[in-house]
Amino acid sequence: CRLHNQYGPTESHVVTALELPADPSTWAALPSIGRPIDHCRIHVLDARGRTAPLGVAGEIHIGGIGVARGYLHRPELTAERFVTDPFSTDPAARLYRTGDIGRWRADGEIDCLGRNDHQVKVRGHRVELGEIEGALLTHPAVSEAAVLARHDGGGDARLVAYVTTQPGTESGADGLRAHLAALLPPYMVPAVFVALATLPRSPNGKIDRRALPAPLAARPELGEPFEEGRTDTERRVCAAFERVLGLERAGRADNFFDLGGDSLRVLKVLAELQAASPRRLSTNLFFQDPTPAAIARSIDGENQAAPIAPSAERARFDAEAAAQEPIALVGMAGRFPGADDVEAFWANLRDGRESIRFFDDAELDAGVSAALRADPDYVRARGVIEGADRFDAAFFGINPKEATLMDPQQRVFLEICWECLERAGYAPDRQQRPVGVFAGMHNATYFQRHVAPRADLIDAVGEFTVMLGNEKDYVATRVAHRLNLTGPAISLNTACSTSLVAMAQAFAALRSGQCDMALAGGVAITCPPHSGYLHQEGAMLSPDGHTRSFDARAQGTVFGDGAGVVLMKRLSDAQADGDTIYAVLRGIGVNNDGGTKASFTAPSIDGQAAVVSMALASAGVDARSISYVEAHGTATPMGDPVEVAALSRAYARHTADSGFCAIGSVKSNVGHLLMAAGAAGVIKTALALHEERLPATLHYESANPAIDFEGTPFHVNAHLADWPRRDGAPRRAGVSSFGVGGTNAHVILEEAPLAQPTEPVAGPRLLTLSARTPEALAAMRARLADHLEAHPGSNLGDVAHTLRVGRKAFARRLAVVADGVAETIEVLRDPASPYAIAGATAARVHEPVLLFPGQGAQYAGMGRTLYVHDEIFRAALDEACDAFAGELAFDLRERLFSDDAAALAPTAVTQPATFALEYALARRALHLGLRPAAMIGHSVGEFAAAVIAGVMSLADAARLVARRGALMQALPAGRMLSVRLAAERLAPYLAVAAADGVSLAAENGPSACVAAGPAAGIEALQARLEADGIATRPLQTSHAFHSAMMDAAVAPFEALVRGVTLNAPHRHIVSTLTGRMLSAAEATDPAYWARHLREAVRFSGAIRTAQAEFAQPLFIELGPRATLATLARQHAGRDGAPVAVSLLADTPAMELVAFQLGLGRLWTLGVEVDLDSLDGRDRKARLRLPTYPFERKRHWVDIAA
Repeated sequence: CRLHNQYGPTESHVVTALELPADPSTWAALPSIGRPIDHCRIHVLDARGRTAPLGVAGEIHIGGIGVARGYLHRPELTAERFVTDPFSTDPAARLYRTGDIGRWRADGEIDCLGRNDHQVKVRGHRVELGEIEGALLTHPAVSEAAVLARHDGGGDARLVAYVTTQPGTESGADGLRAHLAALLPPYMVPAVFVALATLPRSPNGKIDRRALPAPLAARPELGEPFEEGRTDTERRVCAAFERVLGLERAGRADNFFDLGGDSLRVLKVLAELQAASPRRLSTNLFFQDPTPAAIARSIDGENQAAPIAPSAERARFDAEAAAQEPIALVGMAGRFPGADDVEAFWANLRDGRESIRFFDDAELDAGVSAALRADPDYVRARGVIEGADRFDAAFFGINPKEATLMDPQQRVFLEICWECLERAGYAPDRQQRPVGVFAGMHNATYFQRHVAPRADLIDAVGEFTVMLGNEKDYVATRVAHRLNLTGPAISLNTACSTSLVAMAQAFAALRSGQCDMALAGGVAITCPPHSGYLHQEGAMLSPDGHTRSFDARAQGTVFGDGAGVVLMKRLSDAQADGDTIYAVLRGIGVNNDGGTKASFTAPSIDGQAAVVSMALASAGVDARSISYVEAHGTATPMGDPVEVAALSRAYARHTADSGFCAIGSVKSNVGHLLMAAGAAGVIKTALALHEERLPATLHYESANPAIDFEGTPFHVNAHLADWPRRDGAPRRAGVSSFGVGGTNAHVILEEAPLAQPTEPVAGPRLLTLSARTPEALAAMRARLADHLEAHPGSNLGDVAHTLRVGRKAFARRLAVVADGVAETIEVLRDPASPYAIAGATAARVHEPVLLFPGQGAQYAGMGRTLYVHDEIFRAALDEACDAFAGELAFDLRERLFSDDAAALAPTAVTQPATFALEYALARRALHLGLRPAAMIGHSVGEFAAAVIAGVMSLADAARLVARRGALMQALPAGRMLSVRLAAERLAPYLAVAAADGVSLAAENGPSACVAAGPAAGIEALQARLEADGIATRPLQTSHAFHSAMMDAAVAPFEALVRGVTLNAPHRHIVSTLTGRMLSAAEATDPAYWARHLREAVRFSGAIRTAQAEFAQPLFIELGPRATLATLARQHAGRDGAPVAVSLLADTPAMELVAFQLGLGRLWTLGVEVDLDSLDGRDRKARLRLPTYPFERKRHWVDIAA
C-alpha cells in the first residue's frame, strides 16, 4: 500500500503532505506531516514569535493563500488566532496559529508533536502529552495511544495512558512502564495504563479525549502477583494505599510508586498511617522499600537500625601507624587518546606510539566554523578519546534525557571509577568501608557549545538537573552517589595539577583515617571533541600538533582529552587483603608559587623546587634514590627549562651527582590532558614500575638550548629501556604536575613490595558472572575466556575469589564449574556446556525449603570426595559419625566411603549413613548462609530435619536412628513397589490388596506412589496393575517399610524416644507423616516418632503444604542423588513446576562438581549464599580481571552545522 499523510486544520486547507512508500515495515512509528505544499508557508515560532531553531519545538503557524479570513461573528477569537504575518510584505497578510506543537527536521519535513493545550504540569514539571504518546507508539504492541492528565479527588494531576494494541500482541502495564522508563524521565511515565478495544472518536475522526473513560480502580498489572497482607499492620498499610491511590486493592509486596504513587501521595499515606501509630513515621519509609510489608515492619519496630559499631576493617585502623604509612596503588583505570583502557595505554607507551589525531575536513566537528577551517594557523590536531558521545545510562540508573544533557566528563569519570574498583577486585556500590572520591574536571564546554543553545531540551529536564550534570562541583559526588561510596567526596580544581592534587588529598585522607580506600583522578573532554586549535606565536600551543618535551625544536604542547583514576589504600591493608599493588606512594608535596614570579600563568623555579623537596621529605628518601622523573614537560620554551632548573635545585640539596636520573613526559605521547594530566603521569609511572621498563619520550633529538642536562642529575629517556634496581634498593620515581595559577604537586612513587604467591587450588572451582542483560553477560563470558587464554598461569582459585568479592551481582547470572584454566576456557567457549548454568534472579525472593531423602537414595562411597575437599563438611560429618560411635560396632565413615555397595545395604547401616550425610550437608548449607524457610524429611530424613530445627540433639538423634534401623532390619523381609498412579486412583487396588497385607507406603507425587507388604501380596498387586496398563517398578529393598510389617517395631521405638529430650522446633518442619506443618505438640510426642516408621510417607502432601505456605518455595535436596528434587518438580503450582535443586551426584567422582553446580544454581536464582567460604585457603589474591562490558548508546546533542 501507499499512504498519503496530509495535514491541515479547518481554518485553512491541507497545507503539508507526506507520501509513505509501499513497504509499511519501513514507516516510522510516528511519521512526520511532510513538507508544505505549493503556495502554503509553515512557520514554527517560539513563545515570543521568533523562528524556532532546527529541531526545536514551537507552535505551528500557517501562512499563504489557504488561510481563512477569521471566524464568523467572533472578532475576539479571530484576533487571537489570526495574527499579522511578519514574514509577508503584504500588510493584510495573516498567519493562523494552529495550537499544534511542531519542529522542523533536518530533511525539511515537519514533526507534529501534539497540541499546546496538551502541555500540562505534573508535580511541578511541564509535560508534553504528545511526547508520551509518541513514545508509547514506538512500542511494537501499541497501535494507538492517548495520554491525559486526570485529577483525582485530592486535586492532584496524574498521567493516565490509554492504548489499543496490535492484533495478536500483548503488553501489560509493566511492559509499557518499562518501555517508557527507558525513553522518558520518571515524571513523564503514566501512573495508570488503560487498555481499550478502540479509542473514542469525534465526528471529524480525531480522538475524543473527553470521552476517554476514567481509569478503573483495579490494581495495575505488576510483575509481582497479588498477595494479601499477612499481619494487621500490613493490612492497614495496604488499605491506606488503596484509599489514597483510589485502588480496589493493593498487595503486601506492591511497590507504592508502581501502583501510581508519587511524592505528594506519600505524604497523604504517611498522615493516615501516623494517625494510628504511636511511633513517629518518616517519609524515609517510602524511599527504602516502599511496599506494605516493609513499611509494616518499620511501623512495628522490626527494622530499627542497630547502633553503629566499628566494622572489623575499621577496627584494625591504627592512627599512629597510619600517619607514616605508605599508600598503595591497587587499581588504575582510564581512557586516553588512542587507548580505551590502561592495557592499551601501556602498549602505546611501550611501542613509542604517538596518539594525537590529525583531522581532515570531513572529520572536523560541525561546530568548527568555516572561518577557522580556512585559517592557516588553525591546527587540526588533538588527543581524542573514542566514544565520548556514548554512555550506558541504564546501567547507572540515569534517565536517557538527563544523560544526553550531562557533560561527558561526568559520564566518563563515572565509568572509569566503576572500572577502577572492579580492576582492583572490589565490587562498586557494595563497600562497607568508607571509600573517598577526590577528583576534578575541565571546563563545561559541552554545556556551552552543545546544550545551552537548546532551551527546549533544558526545559524538558529542568535547569537544576542540567546544572548538576555539567558543573565541575559534582564530578566527585556524582560518583559517590551512584557507587554508594561513603568516604569524603571532594570535587576540586587546580587547573593542570588537579588530578595529582586529588591524589595528594586522598593520600592525606587515608593516612588520617577519613577513609580506607580512595579514588583519585581527573577528566578533561573539550567540546566539540573533533576539533583543533588556533596557534598563536609565543603561546603554549604547538604549531604542528606535536609535543616535543625538552627538545630543541619544542614550541609548545597540544591539548588532549582523557580520564584517569587510581584506587589508593594503606599499604598494610592492601597486603592483608591480597590486593594487586602496582606501586607505592611514599610521599607528596603540594604548594603554590605565590606572587613572586613573572605573571599569574608563569611557572616558578622557587615554587617547583620547594614542592619537589617537600615530597622527598614526606617520603623520607634521598634524591639519589630516584631513578626516573615523570615531568610536567609541556614542551614550551620557558616551561621545560624552568622545570629542569627547579628539579636540579631540589636534588642538589641531596647530591652533586649528574646524569643518574631519567626524565620524560607522557605529553609527548598523548598531549596535555589538562585536569587528567597528573593521573596520566602517575598511571604511566606506576605501569613502568610494575613492568620494570621505561617508555620513551617521543620526538626527542637534542636538548633545548636553555637546558644544560650535563650539569644536572637528569637525562631524557628517548628510547624504551629496562629499568634496573640500583644497589639493591627499590625503584623509585617522582611525578610532577603544575597548574596555571601556581598550584604545584609532586609525588614519590616506589615499586611494590614483592607479593607472596597464593596457594594453588586443586579440584574444580565455581566461577560466577553476572550482568544486567543477556547480551552483556555473553560479552563477559567471552571476555573472561579471552583473558584466561592470555593469562594461562592464572590461579583459578584467585580468579573465582575475585569474581565473587569483586563484582556486583546483577540479575542475569552464569555459574561455571571447571577444573583448571584450560577447562574453564573450554566451558566458557561452549554455550551448551552442562558445566555452565545460566539463570536470572526471580522477581520475588526464593524461600529455601530443605529436602532430606530417606533410605534407598544411597550410593557407594557417598560423601567421600566432598569429605576430602571441604573442611566444613568434613568437620560436620566427623561430628555425626562420632555420635554413632557408641551405637555401631564399626566406624560409619568406613561404610560410607567404601566402594562396595553392599557395605551400605543393611538397613542398620543405611539409615545412620543417610542421616550422617544429610546432617553434614545441612551444616555446610547453613555455614554458607542458607536460611531455610522450612524443612521436609522423607522417612528417616525427618530426623536430620529435627536436629537442625532443635527438636532433638545430635547425640539423641544418632541413638534413635541407629536403633530404628536395627529394629526395622530385625523384622521379616518384605517388598515395595513403585506405582505410576495417583493415590486416589491406587486406592481401589490397595483395597483389594489389603487382604494380602499390602498398603500404601508413600505418596510421593501426583502420580507417584509406593505400596509395601509381603512378597506374594506385592507380586499379585503388580500383576493386577500391569494388566490394566499401569507402570510399576519393584524397589530394591529388603523390607516392607511403612507398612503393617513394621508394627512390631512401633512400641519398642516409642519407648526409646521417651528416653530422650524433645523440644518444640525453632525452624519450620513440614511433616511427612501428616503432610502438614509439624506442631510443637507433635514434635514433642514420642508416639509421633513411633508412628513415623510405620505409617505412610505423605511427601506429596508436604510439598503441597510448602507451596501453599510460602509464596516462592525453592526446594533444595540435601542428600545423595536427586530423588526428592525430581519428585518435587512434579508438583506444578500456579507458576508452573517448582524449582528444585540437588547438591550431590550419584558417584563420588562427581560430588564436588555436583555440589558446586548446585550452589551455582542457587546463586543464579538469587539465593544469598556465601560462595567465598568454599575457598578455605588462608591467603587469597584479588586479580585484575575483565571489567563490566558497558552497553553504551549515543547520548549527545549535536551542534548544528
